[in-house]
Amino acid sequence: MISSITEYIKKHRQGISITVFIAGSSYFIGKYAKWKIEEYRDRAGAERTAKENMKRRFQQRQNDCTYTVLSHLPTLGYELLSAIDVESVIAKLQELKVKSTSTPAVSPISSVVIVDEDKETTPTQTPSASIVLVEKPDNTESTSNLEGHDNEENAPSSHSPGEANVNGSSPSSSTSRVNPRAAKLELWSELKIKSFTRTISTIYLITFLTILIHIQLNLLGRFNYLYSVVSLTEREKEQTIHIQPAKGTILNFENEKRYLTFSWWLLNIGWKRVVERVRIVVERILSDMKIEQDISYKDFVWLISEIRAQVDFRHVMLPNSLEEEIEVLRQGGGAQEDPTIDDELRKLLDESKDFLDSDDFRDVLAACIDSAFSLLHSNMYSRFLAVPNSEEDDDDSEQIERPVALVRLLPDISKEAHVVINGVPNRYLEAVKNVKQLQELSAVIYSSFDEEFF
Repeated sequence: MISSITEYIKKHRQGISITVFIAGSSYFIGKYAKWKIEEYRDRAGAERTAKENMKRRFQQRQNDCTYTVLSHLPTLGYELLSAIDVESVIAKLQELKVKSTSTPAVSPISSVVIVDEDKETTPTQTPSASIVLVEKPDNTESTSNLEGHDNEENAPSSHSPGEANVNGSSPSSSTSRVNPRAAKLELWSELKIKSFTRTISTIYLITFLTILIHIQLNLLGRFNYLYSVVSLTEREKEQTIHIQPAKGTILNFENEKRYLTFSWWLLNIGWKRVVERVRIVVERILSDMKIEQDISYKDFVWLISEIRAQVDFRHVMLPNSLEEEIEVLRQGGGAQEDPTIDDELRKLLDESKDFLDSDDFRDVLAACIDSAFSLLHSNMYSRFLAVPNSEEDDDDSEQIERPVALVRLLPDISKEAHVVINGVPNRYLEAVKNVKQLQELSAVIYSSFDEEFF
């Protein structure tokens, strides 16, 4: 039996060798293929998990940006609304109305009612709690005649209505010898300048603040993500199970805080520059426009566009010199008496400024500003609509666009600043943060990894 098997193997030795080789090769090739497939599946799963993790972190970072902007708005709003106090000008107009008509004054301002002898009184809501009665400026006399008459009776202060400054100072109108009509005209002119200046400045500032916060938090978020990846890699090498996820950053924690402190510049210095630049342009464009002049919706959009075209908004988001940077660290809190900027913090600031100076950023900024001002146009459009007079009260009556006196727009324009700062939900913030270009810029910042930090 054994001899026959031996003979058979010897006789078919070559065929058996080939068969064994093929079988063995097939086995090992199958094992190798299975191992490679599992490796590819594991790598694809890890990449998918990493992308989902990065996407989740990125979305959370954008939510953090929104909450951070909302937390800064009360500070910004308090400074801005206090500096450009439109309500005090309306209160002085109310005081003049009370003195000229001996009508009991109605307490603090909430709506302005323009009194026109030829037309029905029309209330316009503003953000407080009562009604202010003010007369529509009389256009039967020219400004020069008013000034001439005023000079005969000890003219009021020579403060020009176009010189309304950021601190909210206004011309005195309390002395009995001041011509009420001239004082009233001066206050109306001041109200015109301040209303436009405050609302336009507020829209610019919420746009700048939103963009700055997105740049800062996404830049820091990138390093937080890199830290989690590096920590995960080290844990895999250690072959140790960790229950808690990795938290932290590649950056020094103190430098993170100091970098975030630089939003202090816009909230305390930059906003004043924005307001002053806007005020100068508004005075230049609106100073010669009579407040009783009728304007159409297209005229209103054109006015806003002209003001926007002439406003220079450079160097308002971050300080532009080393001295200003040191001042931010000194005044922003949390810094030593003699603050310095080390290499790590300098890289963060320089990268932020590189983004702000890039051509792509100009496109992002223009898109965000366009979105915010488009919302202003949309909110103001209803003031230019009127339902045709009809004997029947038809809810389906088609509204038509008609010109409106500039003076009747001022309460709505002034109120819009409160909507920008205190709106719930804040539609202006939503309009800016949802701009596609800003989201793309945030993604670029978050995913631009620098090898020197590894």
